[in-house]
Amino acid sequence: MNELGYDGLTLGNHEFDYVEYHTRNALQEADFPILSANVEVTTTHLPVPESYVEFQTTTGRNISVLGLSVTSGSKEGVRQLEILETARQYMYLRDESDVFVALTHIGLEHDVSLAEEFPQIDVIIGGHSHHMIEEAVLVNGVLVAQAGGNQHVVSDAHPVYLGKVLVRLENGRIADKRGHVLFLSD
Repeated sequence: MNELGYDGLTLGNHEFDYVEYHTRNALQEADFPILSANVEVTTTHLPVPESYVEFQTTTGRNISVLGLSVTSGSKEGVRQLEILETARQYMYLRDESDVFVALTHIGLEHDVSLAEEFPQIDVIIGGHSHHMIEEAVLVNGVLVAQAGGNQHVVSDAHPVYLGKVLVRLENGRIADKRGHVLFLSD
């Protein structure tokens, strides 16, 4: 992930499934922020995630990225907080950002609920439910994107997909936002 140039990662249920030393060690090698505003981590087997991260573009625009996760049930030292209630606490980021993104691992159903509840969010890039949204959709003015999921084996029978989201600003305001899925081939 470091070599691919990740800017951030939201914890997902499988990071919580494998709350062991190898998970912690792998995540501690990350040269990018690990996000999850609605998960409290008190175990030493996982790094404590940041709630959000702020980026500045080369043109001086601010992008805030809020992380939201689902855990895989009860794990010692890991507590999931209510998603919408937690998100509400971070809506102030809208006023501090030119673009406000939620990077989620909560599933499409929760992504839709998040968009319906908080039109202040510009883009939701989601995961967990493995839905493929070939062309990102607008829900309550929020662009919702997911690039699907694939088996752990990559082959012609199990291709890899990459989601691409573009947000165009004019004079600091969003003029256009769209997303689509790309098929990655050999």
